[in-house]
Parts: sequence; structure tokens; C-alpha cells
Amino acid sequence: MAIQSNLTYWRRLALDHQGLGSSKVFGHGLEGTLRAIEHLGYVQIDTLSVVERAHHHILWSRVPGYSLDALNQLTCAGRVFEYWFHAAAYLPIRDYRFALPRMLYFRRGESPYFRNVSAKLMAEILDRVRGEGMLRTRDLKERGKGQGSWWDHGPGRRALDKLFMQGDLYERVNISHETARDTERRLLHVMTEARVRFFPGTYTFLEFPLSSFSSAARPDALALVRDDKVWSQLVPCADVEQELFGVFRFHFPEGADNSGFVGWLAMRLKQRFGTGVFVTCGQNRDEGGIFDYWGVPASLASDVFAEIQALVDGQVDVEGEFSCS
Repeated sequence: MAIQSNLTYWRRLALDHQGLGSSKVFGHGLEGTLRAIEHLGYVQIDTLSVVERAHHHILWSRVPGYSLDALNQLTCAGRVFEYWFHAAAYLPIRDYRFALPRMLYFRRGESPYFRNVSAKLMAEILDRVRGEGMLRTRDLKERGKGQGSWWDHGPGRRALDKLFMQGDLYERVNISHETARDTERRLLHVMTEARVRFFPGTYTFLEFPLSSFSSAARPDALALVRDDKVWSQLVPCADVEQELFGVFRFHFPEGADNSGFVGWLAMRLKQRFGTGVFVTCGQNRDEGGIFDYWGVPASLASDVFAEIQALVDGQVDVEGEFSCS
């Protein structure tokens, strides 16, 4: 019993020290957010989004009254900064001095990866951000194909990355400050450009052993996925003994900025209909690249389909209300 008691004590101590105990040690709101970042020392910026982006989860779970705009406010006030410490992160401004040697390392051209970066492209990017003010990386759109493009994985992308790593883009190129309203506005627009298909009837997942693929895989399956033991195929089915789903699919135009789309739409459907979803992805390069199959409980399919059609038709505004158009 004594050993278990000690283990419980150490678990609680670890959670309390991380700010996850029952008492909220950092305080509330903006100042609480700052104290949490200073205590943790590092909050990784992550584009993964279920309900909200991952770095917001870290702070929301520790700071009562946390606001999605708090990080933006703290950065603009010079109280925290963004930089690459293992990964992109928010760091307390008191630690900026520790980032300076790393910035100088990149500025001096000592990094092998950034040794042959185009000075012309770097100057071009700096001219734009100086002229237009703070930008998001998605604002630096690719200027055509081939040489000279900014947003690719070649010279342009390395130029942008080097400027960030050597500290020239601090508070100039914004890699994370899209507000929830901005995200919703962007994704509502993206949906009006999407091609959606609603599949008639209902579907279910049927399993079969890995060894039976050649004989059991069906040509009418919309998707086949596997784990270590079985294949699972999404196929038409009307058997009420099975778990049945209504299915729809999205294709987006090439270049559409639909980052965060799955988490945003899944949460919207959860809030409006009280249901979860499944999403299975595939790729068709001739139709814009990655596409999604979505499944919802068959009993809610007609209502969900109507909601999706309204979104695609642009009949929903940024507040989530139906528009008059």
C-alpha cells in the first residue's frame, strides 16, 4: 500500500508541475497564458486540429478563460515569440537571447541545408513583407511553376525558411495566427469551390482476412483499409443488422487551402447533429489530389446531406447562420 501511495503522490506532483492539477496555478486569461508559457518554456505550434489546433489545447487545459487570440496578443506585444526550437514553437521573450546564437548560425551560412539559398529570392520576400506588413505563409502563393516560385520545396521555400531561421521574419510572416473566425471564413469559401457527391443508399464496413484479398475484395467498394489482421471495405449494404452509414465525398480544386478542413467540419457536424463521423482519404491527381469520403449514421444522412449542400452552395455565413442569398 505504501508503494502505491508513493506512486500516486509522484503522479500528482508531475501533473501539478505541468499545470494539469486541480488548482489552476497560472491564473486566468492573458496573464495566465503568459505565465503558462514561461513555466512550460516551450509550446509547440501544431497544425493538427481536432476541435482546435493542438497548441490551443495545451493552453486551454491549463488556463481558465484562455482566448484563441491570446497568443496573437502576446506575440504582438513582444512578450512571446515564435521560433524553431526542435519544432516551431511559442517561447517566452526572456528566452530570446538563447535563440540568437542559432539565428547567427543560419545568417552566417554555416548550415549545410541553407548554404546555397538564393539571395535574390530572400530579398524579394523581404521586400513584400516590408511593403504589405504581417503576412501568413499561405499569403506567399506560388508564382507559377518552375524556377522562381516562392511556395514550393525548392529554392523559394528554402529562402523563406532561411529568413525565418535567421530571425528576419520575426513578427513579419505569421505561421500560426489565424483566428477561429478566419479559419471558418476560409473554409466556408473553400467549400463553395468543392465538388461534392452524395451516394445513394447506405454503406457499411465488412471485414475479411488479409489472405482473402483476391477473392473477397469487392469492385463496388468505395474504400479498402487494413490493420495487421484484416481488410475492411466500405461497401453498399441495406442489412439493418449492420452499422449503416450515409456517405458523401469531397474533391477540392488543385491549390485550394483546405488545411484544417476535416477537424473543422467534423466539429460543425458534431455541434449541429450530435454525431461523430468517419473520414477515409484517397488520391486522384487529375481531380485535385487528396479527396475525402465521409460517413455519418444512416439515420442522420438526409439532414447532414442538406447541411453539406447548403455549405457548398454558399448559403451559410461565417457565424453559421443560413444566409438569404
